[in-house]
Amino acid sequence: MNDSEGKLSVADTYQKDPEKNDGQEEAGYPGAAEISEARPEVFTSAIQEYMVVMICTLAVAAASISGGCYQMSLEHTGKYFNINGGLLTWAIGANSLAVGAFLLLSGGVADAFGRKNSLIISIILYSVFNLITGFMQSFISLCIFRAFIGIFVSAATPASAGILGASYSPSKRKNRVMACFAAGAPLGYIAGLIVGGIATEYLSWRACHYFLAIVYIFLAPLIYFYVPQDATLDRKTVIAKLKSLDYFGAFLIISSFTLIVFSLTQVDVTQEKWNTLYIIACLVLGIVILGCFVVYEIYIPEDPLLVVELWKNRNFVIAVVCMGFCWMDFNAVLTYYATLYFQYIKDYSPLHTTAVAMPMGVAGVMVNVFAGLTLHLIPGRLLMMASTLSFLAAAIIWATMGYDRSYWSGPFISYVLSVIGADLAYNVVNMVSLSSVAKHLQSRAAGTFNTFIQLSASIGLGVSSAIVSATYPAFGTPEGYANKLGLFKSFKNAYWFGAGCAGAALVLSCFLQVGTAGDQKDAERDAKLQAKAERERSEGLSNKILNA
Repeated sequence: MNDSEGKLSVADTYQKDPEKNDGQEEAGYPGAAEISEARPEVFTSAIQEYMVVMICTLAVAAASISGGCYQMSLEHTGKYFNINGGLLTWAIGANSLAVGAFLLLSGGVADAFGRKNSLIISIILYSVFNLITGFMQSFISLCIFRAFIGIFVSAATPASAGILGASYSPSKRKNRVMACFAAGAPLGYIAGLIVGGIATEYLSWRACHYFLAIVYIFLAPLIYFYVPQDATLDRKTVIAKLKSLDYFGAFLIISSFTLIVFSLTQVDVTQEKWNTLYIIACLVLGIVILGCFVVYEIYIPEDPLLVVELWKNRNFVIAVVCMGFCWMDFNAVLTYYATLYFQYIKDYSPLHTTAVAMPMGVAGVMVNVFAGLTLHLIPGRLLMMASTLSFLAAAIIWATMGYDRSYWSGPFISYVLSVIGADLAYNVVNMVSLSSVAKHLQSRAAGTFNTFIQLSASIGLGVSSAIVSATYPAFGTPEGYANKLGLFKSFKNAYWFGAGCAGAALVLSCFLQVGTAGDQKDAERDAKLQAKAERERSEGLSNKILNA
């Protein structure tokens, strides 16, 4: 405990004296094998605990809220800058590229120098750059500043996950907290659609940025006053951590992600599509660099950005690949083409398009409440299978839907099923990710998981766009949008691709061996994992400080 402050930091909750265990517990974790439903000591009151959960949920929602706003305001943004076709997708793609490229580095920085520090700085810069972006007068500058927004929000996601993951031990209380946190990403996207629809309908696309700037700047003082303090670092420790950061690994993953996402986004801009040489070159080079990054991370750095322990965990590998397929279906097909369907085929206004998507928000709240109350009762494998079945059914509904099918018998059901799939899958995979590593690696684990799904969504969007363009070459042009029946039929091909992704995820989920969370076995496994990791980390850090 920090006597000067009279309260615990997050680090203090698991850095105890192993001499006081009396042989009854794993070193460093008093009572860890026993499940406690009490409020963690790091929180001095229930109000502080609730505020921290809310703050972290809003932080992880920042990226998806931006994506939803951009998606809903895309048509009006294009008209303002006189941009159409594939080039317009950079308004969204620039943000997604930056988020995915910097997640791993941001996770490492948060674990090394303090999650609270990373969170508050990233949220302030996110607000400031949203405000600046609202004044942009050229499309290129808009995309550049949206990329900066993506960089800053990439730091908030792993930091907030690390704060909650390190504060709670396995319990039903943790299940409820992590269910709230998991709701941030999918519900954030729905909130973004709502904000974008209202702002675009009554004000302008710029109002989306002003709204986000106002909301998140008020989050900064809440972080300062409510989030527990980071562990105090002395000069030698800071120098040791600076030296241990994996700079070359960061360069490799940023380069790889940039090249891959650039090629998948830019392909719709070029006239020759996939016959364009520089598109193929960028994609191949990005994949090669990604392979080099993986090999480098496994064998070279002492403290890699990529948490190698995660990839040695069979369940994590299956879960995250399964989630990748699910996110291709959800993010790159179901929500993306549903919005285009209502905007360009049904000619709905932004506000009307927002209204038809509202059931996703309601369903999302209900699903996360269900997950928080049942994660200790229902095995993760069954929840993941239910998730993938929901995704599969949602895609098939769109793929087989007639042109004049009513909203209630088609899109409404698909919307609800897609949210069931997204929220259940995110809860399970987030649980697997954070329970597979020690507390001091929680942010990096979250960064790894979120990097993978960001890359999956980008790949899925590139593939689905290529499929639609191949079957309907006029896609993305004013002439193409005028032929509503042709556009509708081309979207069906994307939905069949989404169904294929969901089917692959369903098959993988059958091999997942994830039980319940928050029970006695979970607590015992966590105690052993944290104790072992703490011993290794203490020994390694001591050596680095002596050599610094």
